[in-house]
Amino acid sequence: MTVQINGVSPEQLLDLASEFTIRRPTFRDCRLDAVRIVKIFQPGGSHQWAVYKGYWTPPDVLNRDGTWEMEPSPSNRDDEFYERCRFDEFEHAFAAAQRVCLAETPPVAEALLRLRQPA
Repeated sequence: MTVQINGVSPEQLLDLASEFTIRRPTFRDCRLDAVRIVKIFQPGGSHQWAVYKGYWTPPDVLNRDGTWEMEPSPSNRDDEFYERCRFDEFEHAFAAAQRVCLAETPPVAEALLRLRQPA
């Protein structure tokens, strides 16, 4: 059985979504730790995906090498920036976001040890 909301399937709802938030399991402020995958619309109706860290402005953006960089204002973005920091497919952006979240999340045992240490 396929669930529908007002005649719209879950797959159609996902197609309509323009932002996904991934929260890394750390003990810090989740607003700062949030990793967001955002659909960026281009002239002519096409779109690409960007991976952002946090909710501040300007956010850090993930490049294809897996490192964070500060996103310049729109008038200061060049073709190299778009090539480095935009993903054509959601799946590629999601995979990059997963890799960086796993790499930046401390092991659970290490985190628990830090919590138990006196300040």
